[in-house]
Amino acid sequence: MHQAQKNATGHALYVTPESPELRRAAAHLVLKFFPESPPALLGEKFLTEFYFGDLVRDGELECLLYEVQDRYAGIIVATKNPFHFIGHGVRRHFLKLSWLVGLSLLAKPRRVLAILDVVRQGRHRVAKERKNVAEILTMAVDPDFRDHANPETGMPIPHHMLSMSLNKFRREGYSSVQFKVLKANLRVQAFVKKFDAVVDPEGYCFDDTLQMEFNFEKKAGGQ
Repeated sequence: MHQAQKNATGHALYVTPESPELRRAAAHLVLKFFPESPPALLGEKFLTEFYFGDLVRDGELECLLYEVQDRYAGIIVATKNPFHFIGHGVRRHFLKLSWLVGLSLLAKPRRVLAILDVVRQGRHRVAKERKNVAEILTMAVDPDFRDHANPETGMPIPHHMLSMSLNKFRREGYSSVQFKVLKANLRVQAFVKKFDAVVDPEGYCFDDTLQMEFNFEKKAGGQ
């Protein structure tokens, strides 16, 4: 049981590429919580038009938001194709992506570093490819709402959102979901361990990160 919850309010909803409002809301949350991430560094137009537009429409990404008190307070971005979604997006939308990246670089030339980071990540992903694995790329909830409860489940908003995302992948037949976390972020590590996440020593990661994994097959087998 989750105790000392504040107002039970709000609901989770998935971003659809047909909704400019939801795409903008997702972009604003990424810019707010992850301003130094490669997608954020490429700018709001890149996020709204390509990341939460084309990639969601293609089925490469899915984005879960949480709306509460007339504002969007939480976000989870995930992919069913963690090893190839970057490459697929580039090949399918090369001309549009070139235009968006060009606009981004004109505005802030230092954003070329974000592009190089995306290329580096893409190479590492392909090198560590596994079958039947999804990945949560981004997860955040506004601190002002972390201890508010979802009215349907009674769970705090972060727990409700992560449960909703993991259950969706489980129903769709994925064997596991991977998630990168900074080694220094002990709070998030403790949070995902509540959902039986464990460190995956074989996963791709960089010096300051860990790869954690929610393994549905081991959990089902009681291991």
